[in-house]
Amino acid sequence: DTSQDNALRAAERFRAAVNAIDTLQCPVSGSFGVTTYFPYQKRKVDYDALSEKLTDEADKALYYSKHNGKNCVAHFSYLADEQSQVNR
Repeated sequence: DTSQDNALRAAERFRAAVNAIDTLQCPVSGSFGVTTYFPYQKRKVDYDALSEKLTDEADKALYYSKHNGKNCVAHFSYLADEQSQVNR
């Protein structure tokens, strides 16, 4: 349970930690996809559907991260922001 900014900071710390591993014979790096959900208090939630939606969004953000330079962190909202720029 955290904000979008904190989720991105946590993912960036994980990315940096993976990137700092130097005990292997080849370099390693990590790409991470992040998504966030802001619950509405008086709304009934289908947690199975929500779980599937969030997993799908994080997966799309991960592939966005991999295809846009690797070794980075992307939030699902970046995809929506980029798509809105394309549609203008």
